[in-house]
Amino acid sequence: MGLRIKSLFVLCLLAICLPVHGVPYTAGNFTVDVVVRSTTMALIPDSKVSCWLDGKVIRLSAKAPGYLAKSASINVGAATYYKYDFVLPDIEKDLYAVDLNGVPIKAAYFEKAQYGFAGNVYGITVYIPKHDWPRPAPKRVDIFDQIWGGPWKTGCKINEVDEFYQVKMTMDRGALNWTGRRLLIGFDTRKKVSQQNGRAWFKVLRKLESDPKTPKGLAAAMGEFLSTSIPEDEANQIGEVPFTLQAYYSEAAHFASLHRDAPR
Repeated sequence: MGLRIKSLFVLCLLAICLPVHGVPYTAGNFTVDVVVRSTTMALIPDSKVSCWLDGKVIRLSAKAPGYLAKSASINVGAATYYKYDFVLPDIEKDLYAVDLNGVPIKAAYFEKAQYGFAGNVYGITVYIPKHDWPRPAPKRVDIFDQIWGGPWKTGCKINEVDEFYQVKMTMDRGALNWTGRRLLIGFDTRKKVSQQNGRAWFKVLRKLESDPKTPKGLAAAMGEFLSTSIPEDEANQIGEVPFTLQAYYSEAAHFASLHRDAPR
C-alpha cells in the first residue's frame, strides 16, 4: 500500500472514529442529536435538518447545497434521547478536460473522491501530462459549466506527480445545483484560440454581462480568465471585445505604462 493511500486511509479512519457532537433537534418530548457528513466523513457545516414527530416515529430529513437530500426515521421507545448520522451523497458530475478550443485533453484523468476537501466546497482533482500544459499556473485553468458558462473556480493548487501536474481545484458547493451535469475543466495550453471559438467565448461573456440573473462575480471572473488566455491583439482580430474583457486589457496596459515610465 503506497504512502498516499495509507494517508487517505488514516484520515478517513480518524474522521469516523473521533467523537463528534451533533446538533440537538426536538420532536415532541424527544431529542435527536444529528450529525451531517459527506461520503468522505467530512462535516457539512451549512446543512439543514428537519425533525418532527409522526405518531411513534421521529421523521428526519437533511439537505445541504451541492448534495443529494436524504430522509430517515426512528421508532421511539421509552428513551427520550436519540442520535442519528446522515451521510449525504454528492451530486453526480461528468468531468472533461479540454483546451480553450474545446479539444479534449485525452491523457488527462480525474479523481472525484472528496478526500482533503472541506464539506462546504466541491473539489476537482485532475492530472494533466506536463507536455500538454507547458506553462502551468492557477490563472491558466478554470471550471466551466454548460448552462451559465462559468468560470466557477474558487481555489487551485498545483503539484508535480511524476510526468503529470496534479491540479486540485475547488468551487462553491451551492453552484453544483444549477450548473448541469457536465463540467469542463478548461486549460490554457498556449495554443492560439481560433476566431470561431473566440467568438463563442465572447458570446458567453456578453451573456454573463447582460443577464440580470448572472451569479455575482461570474462575468468579472470570465473577463479576467480570458484576458490572460487571449492576447489583446488576437482579441481585436476576433471581433468586438466585450467591455469586461476590454477593461482588463486597459488595466493591464495602464499598469505596464506605470512601470515603463517609472524612474530606474
